[in-house]
Amino acid sequence: MTTAHVCHAHLHNALGAHAEARDAALLATASPEETGIANLGLVELVEACALSGDQAGAQAALERLTARTGPSGTPWALGVDALCRALVTGSETRFREAVDHLAASRAAVLLARAHLLYGEKLHRDDRVTDARAQLLAARDLFTRFGAEAFTARADRALTAAGVAPRPVTTPVPVEFTTREHEIAVRARAGQSNVQIGAELFLSTRTVEWHLRKIFAKLHITSRRDLADQAF
Repeated sequence: MTTAHVCHAHLHNALGAHAEARDAALLATASPEETGIANLGLVELVEACALSGDQAGAQAALERLTARTGPSGTPWALGVDALCRALVTGSETRFREAVDHLAASRAAVLLARAHLLYGEKLHRDDRVTDARAQLLAARDLFTRFGAEAFTARADRALTAAGVAPRPVTTPVPVEFTTREHEIAVRARAGQSNVQIGAELFLSTRTVEWHLRKIFAKLHITSRRDLADQAF
């Protein structure tokens, strides 16, 4: 049930229906003993409360969240902390910190949301040119991920900022062999060529050969680019 409530909150935040997202997120985070997926519910709750005018609720959710993210110090945790603090305080510095930390993590969808929320904030502050840059970055990422509700929200914000939305194109799926897929998944997870070879009983040279084919199919040039690819 917690997972269902978190997904409900996530969907309604994506749609911009923050009051409905708040109700679902409150249900998702009702039990103080539950962690795991409930932590993601706290992230949804901060945004839903902050953007629906419930500042007290946003502050309370932030305090619960930071008690859990603080000890780890990972880029994801630091990014979540900065983003939620930015939503509560309106601090541009915190928004920039959120983008920087999340860009160093694997939380690519949350990075896109940080760009979106930062852009929406800049637009509210009448900084239209700066807002456009953040909103376009968000829109490009959401489109790549197939996050249709968030893409539509970014398009609405871009239209308000004077940018005509671009048509959404459906990417052609890349066809990998079974071996290529095994190597691509491991490379995206950060394994070295030596580690991949040892796990799949392949030589390092064979792994490198497969990676070159994978890069060519994805039209990328380095392992780092794999983080943004869906396969």
